[in-house]
Amino acid sequence: MTDSKFTSCRPYLIRAFYEWLIDNHLTPYLVINIHVPNVLVPLENSWNGQIVLNISPNAVSNLELHNDKILFTTCFSGLLKKISIPPISVIAIYARENGEGMIFEQGMEDRIDQSPSLNNYTKPIKDNTMLSIIKNDYKNQYNMLNNSPDKNNKKQSTEDKNNLGLHLVQ
Repeated sequence: MTDSKFTSCRPYLIRAFYEWLIDNHLTPYLVINIHVPNVLVPLENSWNGQIVLNISPNAVSNLELHNDKILFTTCFSGLLKKISIPPISVIAIYARENGEGMIFEQGMEDRIDQSPSLNNYTKPIKDNTMLSIIKNDYKNQYNMLNNSPDKNNKKQSTEDKNNLGLHLVQ
């Protein structure tokens, strides 16, 4: 079997990390690239082409982690929303509490032009946004997720150096 005939390992890794995070009593978050075709999320909650979703059992219902899509329902601003995400759109899965998880390299094995279910769509515009690991405290991590960062400040430093988190770098 040639490399191009293998199925993507991304959905398997997402399921494995999800299970591991839940087993360790951590809160799993997904970072999603909203520019990938077939992403169905509330765009008003996205920032800089991405949305961060809490997929813990307390935050979602009817979670289904399939090879071709991730499905669940959750509330945004008090309204129940159905979410549908192709695994290729997942940039990262990580724990809210400590940043443990995995960042997926875009384009490594999941090139959109090789995915049979996406052949009829145009390739999305390349987004140069990436995540980097920084040390921060929980309060600042919460503030970064809930407040739009200063667009002129590409890196935000924090005082507590004992905990890891994710930071958007442009």
